[in-house]
Amino acid sequence: MESLPPSAEASAPETGQDDEAMRLRLAALAEERDAARDELVRIRRVRDVDALARHHQFSDAEYLGYLCERDNVALEDAAACQYFMDALRERSPRLFRLSLEPGAPGGISSAKAAVPAAPSGAEGIVRLLADAPELF
Repeated sequence: MESLPPSAEASAPETGQDDEAMRLRLAALAEERDAARDELVRIRRVRDVDALARHHQFSDAEYLGYLCERDNVALEDAAACQYFMDALRERSPRLFRLSLEPGAPGGISSAKAAVPAAPSGAEGIVRLLADAPELF
């Protein structure tokens, strides 16, 4: 059996320690990489759910994310998202915001027509006194 030169024998234990240190470092880096990849997937999903909620005027994006996760909705498939949101709107319309405009449906002119003009002057005072309740 051939013996190793003295310099090689001295470095053999160090190489074993270096290999172990490198394996530990590699495992730590792989774990970091996997965590970063998972976080990126989560961030993209949250972004897609937020966009879906805005597009369909859904009131709670976090709850929509839960519902999409529960029902395994593929957020990349526009047709599947549309079908899911239509079914959800049918089941739970209270979860969606309504697009309402302020004011009366007929506009200002219909509001003015509904309220009669108050009489002015002496006629108005006479009418107010006639409609007033008696205290005694």
